[in-house]
Amino acid sequence: MIHYIKSNLFDILNNLDTHKKYYIIHSCNCMAKWGAGFALKLKQLFPESYEIYKQSCNSDKIGSALIISTKYDNVFIVCLFVSNKYGYLKDEPTKILLNTQISINDMMTKIDLQNAILCSPKINSGLFNVPWIETEELITKNIIIKNIDWFVYVL
Repeated sequence: MIHYIKSNLFDILNNLDTHKKYYIIHSCNCMAKWGAGFALKLKQLFPESYEIYKQSCNSDKIGSALIISTKYDNVFIVCLFVSNKYGYLKDEPTKILLNTQISINDMMTKIDLQNAILCSPKINSGLFNVPWIETEELITKNIIIKNIDWFVYVL
């Protein structure tokens, strides 16, 4: 089930449960750019994680998920590679949604769902300009099957 929390997602870093694993999920491009929006904030807070993302980027990543460790033992950044490019060259919304579906499926095979706290902004709805309702439906279909919760932070 998707739960909405009216708060800054990064506030979770102030009150981590050591028995849980936190996955900060965001959609990204394959061109090694975290230059605006939520991705820029990630880059500022976790520069070492950005370097790992940057080194991993290439067009073969599209439709996959990259799980990156952070300076916190139980906090991970999940990069969903949903568009080959960014800005006016970003992929079309239908392609971004397809790649989001494939990336989420990949993510689900790579994380420990037992103790996972999945959290994200309204992915795809910012700079990728995909209506949130479409991504929300896609996420809901994926998490209902596995009976897990996904926390979406909104300001």
